[in-house]
Amino acid sequence: MKILLHFFRITFSYLGFLFIASIITGCANVVAPTGGEKDIEPPRPVSFSPESLTTHFKGREIKISFDENFTLNNPSSEIYLSPASSEKLRYKIKHKHLFVALPDSLKENTTYTLHFGNSIADITEGNKIEGLTYVFSTGEVIDSFRIQGVLKDALTLKPDKNFLVMLYSDANDSAAAKIKPAYFTRTDENGVFVLSYLHYGTYRLFCLNDKNLDYFYDQPEEEVAFIDTLITVNDSIDFYSMFSFIPDQKKTVLLSVSNSENNKIAFAFNHPVSDILPKIISDSTKILFQSHSRNNDTIFVWYESKQRDSVYCSYTLDGKIDTIGIRMKVLSSQKGIAPVKFSMRSNLLGTKNNYSLSSEKNLEFHFNYPIQKVRKDLFAEIRSDSTSEIRNGLLVLKIDSLTGLRYSVLDFDFEKGKNYSVTIPKNYFTDIFGNSNDSLVLHFKKSEEISTGNLHLEIMNEDTAHHYFAELVSGKTVIKHWQISSGKNIFNITAVTPSTYRLRFVRDDNENDKWDAGDYWLHVQPEKVTYAAKDIVVRANWDMEAEAVIVSPKVSELKGIK
Repeated sequence: MKILLHFFRITFSYLGFLFIASIITGCANVVAPTGGEKDIEPPRPVSFSPESLTTHFKGREIKISFDENFTLNNPSSEIYLSPASSEKLRYKIKHKHLFVALPDSLKENTTYTLHFGNSIADITEGNKIEGLTYVFSTGEVIDSFRIQGVLKDALTLKPDKNFLVMLYSDANDSAAAKIKPAYFTRTDENGVFVLSYLHYGTYRLFCLNDKNLDYFYDQPEEEVAFIDTLITVNDSIDFYSMFSFIPDQKKTVLLSVSNSENNKIAFAFNHPVSDILPKIISDSTKILFQSHSRNNDTIFVWYESKQRDSVYCSYTLDGKIDTIGIRMKVLSSQKGIAPVKFSMRSNLLGTKNNYSLSSEKNLEFHFNYPIQKVRKDLFAEIRSDSTSEIRNGLLVLKIDSLTGLRYSVLDFDFEKGKNYSVTIPKNYFTDIFGNSNDSLVLHFKKSEEISTGNLHLEIMNEDTAHHYFAELVSGKTVIKHWQISSGKNIFNITAVTPSTYRLRFVRDDNENDKWDAGDYWLHVQPEKVTYAAKDIVVRANWDMEAEAVIVSPKVSELKGIK
């Protein structure tokens, strides 16, 4: 049978079809009566001293009184003053009153906004005040201009929450890395931002996922977004659509070194690496094994050590030798750190008492530590519900070509649709630290053939001025990738796993057949991405059809400024 899934049109514009919705849903569990209705209201401010919107502000403290007792949650991250100050705010709670000590370095003739975020909540139910602000001016007037906008991830187009949105009166690009902003705020959970009480003028608009919380763009892995030109803040309320990205770093750098697991150090790089071999500089510490992440950007070093404080590691990158100190994990029951025992996991799907083995898979076992050896004199015992016979199976070690780690495959042909139990004997596997497994019994069913669907996809490309490619994606996984030519493009995909997919289009400006992030310093925006308005749902045993049109965008829409 065939079904026409949907028809939709795709327009490459950073401005078109922007719909921002905010849905607030409240839920309550039914519980036994406790003497009164549940409090669902947050604390309410009843007075400000001095009053909000005060001019000629000379004080160094404000007092806010509430109608009930309250508490402060994460004040250091939730409460902030804009424009920013080098001095920290100080807080004190006394009964139903909040006292905020302001910095001594307030500027003259400046309008300030004190943001409280979601920090203030009642002490009984945790109901939070959202969006509370206090505004004052050290001059004669309260500045009243504002801008607003939305921030999304440039590739996924999902909203970016809790990003810094900053305005700089300094027009130089370097301002984002060297000085604190003239004004700033944070995006909400929908990526929406509003900057209010602004002074008339020309500014640079810049967004940052501030990893080290210093208000500076100074980390290579920090996500950024920017507007190509300076903006003018005036009596018109402008809306800006912005798109964040992690800049492509041409130079390979070490991002972090962590020792989060016992006897394992992780070296994380910004790019895939293949020829870096870390060395431990210590006679009492020995490297036992080295592996890497599946995308090859993290190196894992498994070691054995008698050290109790720290060790030093060296590595060679771009012909230069660098050394870094690493604090060792101390095994102590008092600190909650204990030696990790041998563990293994299978590739069975489902939950306890309802496990299944995919029809296209062999039974595999993966381990928490690298495996050193298997016993050749032992076998796995296999029982089927259709016979009382016990059969032996050999567990074979294989090497994962992506990580370099060993895993084990049971050399046995399970019949589809039948139930099995497999017993792994004790001490069958031994890891590099000499630990061995306990006996293990698994009960599961070998699945029948998975029913799949087919997809017939037609993409009409009316934009002859640009190059495109399309991707069928599921979550973060790219299922199919196609080059798109001018005119009609037809793609037939067979044996598609039933699921819901998204169709993504990338305007490939440099024609390298991959999505490229931007570069703030070179004023390069990320390549433009859009998604089909509707998802593609593939059903088992169905032939699905979908159509899409890439429409030539208007020049004004391609700028992505407002």
